[in-house]
Amino acid sequence: MKKKNYLYKVIYVILLIIAIIILFRWYATQNRSRMEERNKNYAADSARQIANKIDDELSNALDLMKTFAQFLEKSLQSPD
Repeated sequence: MKKKNYLYKVIYVILLIIAIIILFRWYATQNRSRMEERNKNYAADSARQIANKIDDELSNALDLMKTFAQFLEKSLQSPD
């Protein structure tokens, strides 16, 4: 009887360990997927922010050139 009880306990522990391993692997897979999605979103946001900053810098440079051209146009007395 004790051997049978001991065998049931061993089987129970083995099944419990297998369940824990399966659940851990499932969790790791889900976590990896979440991290990949988060990294994709971060990369897209970062690229969008950099593109906006570059656009602003180029717009500022264009405005500066227009202002300088208008200043030169008004300050020149002759075509020279």
